[in-house]
Amino acid sequence: MVYIVSSMLRKAVEDPEFNNKLNNATSLDEIWKTLMLAPKDYGYPALYNKITRSLMERIEFEHGGKT
Repeated sequence: MVYIVSSMLRKAVEDPEFNNKLNNATSLDEIWKTLMLAPKDYGYPALYNKITRSLMERIEFEHGGKT
């Protein structure tokens, strides 16, 4: 999960047109389609991307269910 969130954040930051897409989108589906991960996003270069790895180090998930 941490990898997926980090990769989507990286894709948003690296896309110079992302802010324009965000501001001009008529639906959230348009935004999600630009951030969705494709098979290439699970290849070696993507898995070991320095930006993605840096983001992964900053994210923590905690179970929020009943104890």
